[in-house]
Amino acid sequence: MLKKSLIICFIFLGSFLFSNDKTLDLPFYRETDSFQVYCNEEDHPAAEDVLYDLDQYYKKCCNDFNYSPSTLDKIKLKIYPDIKTFHSMLNEKNLAQWKVARFSSEDRAISLVSPKNPGLIHTEETAMKSAKYALGYFFICEKYPKSSLKFSALGLAIHMAQVYSKDVLQQNLINSNGEIEMPSIFQIDQAMMKYKELPSRSYPVAAYVYMQFIITNWGWDKAIEVLENNSSLESILEVSQEEFQKMCIQNFVKIIINLRL
Repeated sequence: MLKKSLIICFIFLGSFLFSNDKTLDLPFYRETDSFQVYCNEEDHPAAEDVLYDLDQYYKKCCNDFNYSPSTLDKIKLKIYPDIKTFHSMLNEKNLAQWKVARFSSEDRAISLVSPKNPGLIHTEETAMKSAKYALGYFFICEKYPKSSLKFSALGLAIHMAQVYSKDVLQQNLINSNGEIEMPSIFQIDQAMMKYKELPSRSYPVAAYVYMQFIITNWGWDKAIEVLENNSSLESILEVSQEEFQKMCIQNFVKIIINLRL
């Protein structure tokens, strides 16, 4: 009997020590109708700012996607005090400085750096946009879990949150020789399936450019069709993927020319 009790005790202790719930690394702060917030006490003011913006953005996503996530399992919102702590807690110590927010489907959690201390790349405004991107990506992944065109979820979430400035487009899609280097849709989809983190910032930037082009030229409903269908881009847009990418690059050239005038 004693032996059995000890075994049960060790199993319980092991499940606690090796739990995958990474909310254990931050103290619980408070919850709203949609979120459970975890952060250090000094980040409470930043958490209130984040909650205000994300509560509003949550309603926008519900409206845009005609979808309301279950509130029985609220989204965990984990706010870290700085870049170093954020990357360390994610066990990704070599992450790029521009990565300040992430959504995890495993525990329905959005992790982000405090917008009050976003590091060298971001401002408070752009860090907040990254948090909105992560929330939008949550909505898209939950409503369209079987989308075969992975770039579309990434690009649409970035488009909705208006994450990238035109300067960011130039910095990441034009090389030192002034030539456009844009990952293809195939390359983006393959990287998203193969790697935990995308090889460079050019991948999400390119995904954004592709989805922005679809919305501008075919409309929002067609962009949603790209998300929810498992058919090819060609059958949805009635243009080959190669021709579509060529059109995107030509349009991108026009954007860059206008920027330099």
